Amino acid sequence: MNERTLARFLSKVNENGPLPPGKPELGPCWMWKPTPSTGGYGQFYLDGKMRLAHRASYEIFVGPIPDGLTIDHLCTVRACVRPQHLEAISLAENLRRAKAWENGAAAQRAKTHCAQGHPFAGDNLRIAGDGRRVCRACAREQMARRRERLRAESPIVAKPPREWCANGHSWAEFGVVRNGRQVCRQCERDKCRRSREKRKAEQGPKPERETCAHGHPWSEENVYVSPSGGKACRSCHNAKTLAAYYEQKAARPAKLPKPPRETCKNGHPWTPENLYVTPSGLEKCRECSRERNRRHEAKRKAARPPKPPRTHCKHGHELAGDNLYTGPDGRKFCRTCTAEYQRRRRDGEAVPNPNKGKPRGSKTHCPQGHPYEGDNLIVRADGGRKCRECQRERQRDYERRKRAGGKAA
Repeated sequence: MNERTLARFLSKVNENGPLPPGKPELGPCWMWKPTPSTGGYGQFYLDGKMRLAHRASYEIFVGPIPDGLTIDHLCTVRACVRPQHLEAISLAENLRRAKAWENGAAAQRAKTHCAQGHPFAGDNLRIAGDGRRVCRACAREQMARRRERLRAESPIVAKPPREWCANGHSWAEFGVVRNGRQVCRQCERDKCRRSREKRKAEQGPKPERETCAHGHPWSEENVYVSPSGGKACRSCHNAKTLAAYYEQKAARPAKLPKPPRETCKNGHPWTPENLYVTPSGLEKCRECSRERNRRHEAKRKAARPPKPPRTHCKHGHELAGDNLYTGPDGRKFCRTCTAEYQRRRRDGEAVPNPNKGKPRGSKTHCPQGHPYEGDNLIVRADGGRKCRECQRERQRDYERRKRAGGKAA
């Protein structure tokens, strides 16, 4: 056999093929690279005619095939052309071996459990690349025993915990475990930011928008800018809001007519006698309005500082000593004025009202006896008069009570 034919044959052979199933002691197969024929055998052109590749390999490396004999694959791989895996036997022996191999394969296919009793079914079954059935439970146990053996042979030395990532960020602040790996969040943010900047630089500046996606003008009056910097079309937002409102309104059940009212919310009768109409056309309860006015007046009186006690009557007589008379209701009367009033009545004289017919502001003294004259007189816009000294006393009394309340708190 010339070297050219040998080189042409070896160029079509992969000498690093897989080990034969069930017979690894034979060594790796020489797999035929070109596409095999229908029966799974390779083909090679030798001595002017096309031959099966394994028969050509036997003639090239071993010698001529004896008459009446055929070539059998000891590795049971039809595409293998390694001469050590080939044997010249009779046709009857070849058929007997094939029958025995088929029976052995059928027996293997008939098995429902592995040697350890695990079922060849469901998630526990895996089909290997060469067609064999593999038990996943046994494979897991084998891998666990292998890991234990490797761990015992070379124990793993624990690495000290890392404090900084490759870019100098603190693991305590930015480190997070994701899918079993420690990842720096700050590095991820920087990577995303650089990617966005690169993409924006490649895309270039965006053209100025004239309208939104629905054709509304993209003007300053129609654009809303959120605090985060995002922009939205006001017309589209209003249309969505109105559509959602009408959709919810249509989905709501119809309101039943309210029965006529019999009382207000506070239980007062809702009758024409107890109602009044405001200028805007609303009906109000008179009793509720009176209660609100009474509460407001009581609150206003409670907040107003108490009036100082009167020291003089309206005619300027001092309300003290024998000239003071206190009635059953607690009111104070001037004995001089009362005696004068009684004398006039005994004498039949008319007792005119001293203030009747007089213009407003004819009093000469305030109830505390301070004269309405000079710097002590304050004239209001409506013509009324006020005593400046009484006003100062009320202000001083208010300041004292305010300070006393602050100290108590």
